[in-house]
Amino acid sequence: MAGAYIKDHVCVKCLVGYYQDLPAQTSCKGCPDGYTTSDTGTVTATECSVFLTTSRDGGQLFGMGTAMTIVCSVAVCVVVALGAVAVYIIYQKNKYVSVGTNSKRCDTPDRPPTRVAWI
Repeated sequence: MAGAYIKDHVCVKCLVGYYQDLPAQTSCKGCPDGYTTSDTGTVTATECSVFLTTSRDGGQLFGMGTAMTIVCSVAVCVVVALGAVAVYIIYQKNKYVSVGTNSKRCDTPDRPPTRVAWI
């Protein structure tokens, strides 16, 4: 039976990451480095379509879907952090208004500025 091998006169399905396209074999063939299968009993090499971030020898850390989730999560965190920094900088820059010699803080209009005014 394809998708399996014979071990001790018993037909055993190929494990995830292996396939067998011929019947009555004594072992299964490994998927190419960087790829695995989604299930056991895989029949053809074309079913080795699940991309891995590491080779079978290095151990599977996570599939491509998980890797993309991590990358996107990090990207969102970076964008949010940059947005927060930009808002803070704009707030600090606009905290003081320069109008001739009568520069005053926006939040305390009756007091002269205690720092150098931003332009």
